[in-house]
Amino acid sequence: MLLFFKKEDFFFEKKAKNFCSFGSRLWRAGVAGFLVGCDSAGMRFFSVFCLIALAGCHLVDERDFDANAEKPPKLPAPPASPPGPGALLTLNYADGDPDYATKLAQSVQRALSVKPGVLFTVQTLVPPAATPDAQAAALIAAAGTGREIAEAIAADGADSGQIELAVRADPSVHAKEVRVFVH
Repeated sequence: MLLFFKKEDFFFEKKAKNFCSFGSRLWRAGVAGFLVGCDSAGMRFFSVFCLIALAGCHLVDERDFDANAEKPPKLPAPPASPPGPGALLTLNYADGDPDYATKLAQSVQRALSVKPGVLFTVQTLVPPAATPDAQAAALIAAAGTGREIAEAIAADGADSGQIELAVRADPSVHAKEVRVFVH
């Protein structure tokens, strides 16, 4: 829909006369000529052509050269950690105190026969507690359990210098758990 107005309706036209004569002529020939209805059909056609031609244009930005420019980068999945040596023995205390004496004695004897200077690492894991005081109490109780397992390893033939103790909270466990590793 084309609307034609009088030149006096546009205060831009009055300001355009204050610019240099070239700018004033451009203003009159282009936009003002289209809106006001200049006498020349060629000027009106030129104005309509410019408006239609520029309506389909878009600004050049980085997406014209790289389609993935504004997309967040996709990070590759971290490589799987190489599987380390599994635990020699895992004791789960979810259903109470397990009977571990015979399994532990067999495992210790087998490890000492293969490597007499083997190092036993006794890791006692507990689930995280709600409060720091409850967490401290759970870790102290777990340390006693780990010490009990270490004394059983020493009784099965290992030297006390071959036993290492560790106690920590681990969110992946749901009940107290003792893992015995050999190095």
